[in-house]
Amino acid sequence: MITLENLYDKMIFDERSNVELGAAIKVSDKTIANMKNYLKNQSQNEPKLENILSLARLYANNSTNIDAIVQDFGKNDVGATNLLKLMDYAYDNSLFDFLTDLINRCKGKSQNLQKTAKLYDLLRIKKTQNKKWTSIILEAKLVRSSDPVIVYLLSIIDSLVVLEARNFSELELKSELSIKLAKKVKNDYLRQSFTIRALTSLMRAKMQLLKYEEVEKISKVIFNSNAGERIKASAYFSLALTKFFSDYDGCEENLKKSSYLYARSGRIKDSQAVDSHLFIAKCYHKVDLDNATGDTSDFDRAYYYYQKGLINESEQLIKNATYEDFEAPFISFMKGLIANDLSSKRDHLRQSIILFEAIGDMHYAQLPMLELKQLDKEVPIN
Repeated sequence: MITLENLYDKMIFDERSNVELGAAIKVSDKTIANMKNYLKNQSQNEPKLENILSLARLYANNSTNIDAIVQDFGKNDVGATNLLKLMDYAYDNSLFDFLTDLINRCKGKSQNLQKTAKLYDLLRIKKTQNKKWTSIILEAKLVRSSDPVIVYLLSIIDSLVVLEARNFSELELKSELSIKLAKKVKNDYLRQSFTIRALTSLMRAKMQLLKYEEVEKISKVIFNSNAGERIKASAYFSLALTKFFSDYDGCEENLKKSSYLYARSGRIKDSQAVDSHLFIAKCYHKVDLDNATGDTSDFDRAYYYYQKGLINESEQLIKNATYEDFEAPFISFMKGLIANDLSSKRDHLRQSIILFEAIGDMHYAQLPMLELKQLDKEVPIN
């Protein structure tokens, strides 16, 4: 484990000069000298969080070590600006115990810092306690300020309320507003972090609105940014889905990148979820089915059997399937595939589309839509 303490050792044993090391993380040699002094002597010349992060990314081999270094840095008596940045980092990387400590340390600070801490606390509560958004938004609206950071955070909370309602047209508009508000934030680190978060929200909206070319443009911006691995993993996932129906190789490549980055970030469940999408892609395109393995649901296995031509096995699995509410559209889709008479087949496929639309998943709604289109072409409705 790399800590803040041995980060100094890494710098000392690095054979590069201060000038060369500064060039590696895009700061001056004087900044490097000041950071060495701070790390060794805990001098009052406190470095910026982003410079600590740049060093951590230079020497650490995974997100867990980077998070540990940031938390070590945050244990010090940092100034208000770094305290604000640290709260944002902690929230963005789901370091909720660390975030709680940072929030508590904002007590007695400036009014704007306390108000900002209140909003991060509401975001933390939502993530950790699954409190209803109606309650969160009411408390958030009580925080009034013209400070650009607070105005931005209020817009993001507003966007998350819309996201939970699966209203992607509204989410698109609110995310675009958040991007504009992020530009008004003076601090470079926060402005970049806020912009990337808003872009990620916008990409999710455009993904479900099937605006695939715009998703690809946004993903490129994120890949070329200083965004963390989790955010880039999410971007690779969205990019993969834009290629799901048209380009299996591109879909597979980006899903594997997403799964890898999620795993590196310690988000094993997210990595496994991405692998499940790859399994479905293999089934849809009938590619490498003999090696299509993973932690699969009843729908996944039924779809697998169907695409392998094992119709009876698929039918038996669907008859006894257990599934969550969000999986109901997929189950209805499978019932449409295996139905014997055309009327039942069309009814189940139409129901699948309605169920997909109800949960706001227009991407996978294309599965029954394409099946119906092909069916209507082969057997036109009289």
